[in-house]
Amino acid sequence: MKSTISLLLVICLSSRCSTTNQSEPEKVKGIPDHAFWVGGADGGQWYLIRDIEKVSSTAAIAIYNDNTGDLEADKRFTLICNSASLLDLDNLKNEIEAFDGETIFLKRVDSDGRNCILK
Repeated sequence: MKSTISLLLVICLSSRCSTTNQSEPEKVKGIPDHAFWVGGADGGQWYLIRDIEKVSSTAAIAIYNDNTGDLEADKRFTLICNSASLLDLDNLKNEIEAFDGETIFLKRVDSDGRNCILK
């Protein structure tokens, strides 16, 4: 049994069965040139950060559907995070993890062990 599990692990690793390194899809009509994609094997969204206000911890972001190019959100999001001072807003592009239609989840975890969010 142990050797079977080991063999399956080796096969999985050698075939790179991980879904975390998904490459971005082609941009469809309607998605701005400067938008960047965040997602995985099950899909994602295109994000366009219009501006960041560090004093108020807000960011104006447009979010587009990766399949249709439809605008899903275009608003000023407010950072909610107990460890906001640790979040590098200049590097916001690399902090975005997902969007659920209302909230942008960030990779950064706050002092309570919860993901920082933009809402």
